[in-house]
Amino acid sequence: MLVDDEQDVLYNFKITLSEEGNVISFSKSKEAVHQHLVDSNNSSSYCDLAIIDIRMLERNRIQLYQILKIINKNIKVLFISALEAADEILSMFPEIDSSDITESLFREVISSIK
Repeated sequence: MLVDDEQDVLYNFKITLSEEGNVISFSKSKEAVHQHLVDSNNSSSYCDLAIIDIRMLERNRIQLYQILKIINKNIKVLFISALEAADEILSMFPEIDSSDITESLFREVISSIK
């Protein structure tokens, strides 16, 4: 699952990740939550990875994270940003260790997922 308000980012991730399996993308958190709820009843389309832009214009990206974790506590979530966001992430998620945050280029991020 990809969630980003930038269509070009969604396109690039989707093209690259589609080689690894089914990829669905959303430009709004609300749409992603709805689809994840629907898919949670269908194991063949169930999402096990969410890539979420931490700096979307929408303010409910943190709620998206929380809801996804409620639906599937094992889902892996990768927050991305084109800008420096480490301090922002650490302030929102105190349970995250700063060593879990990596500043990477697009190709490096994709390689770490594979």
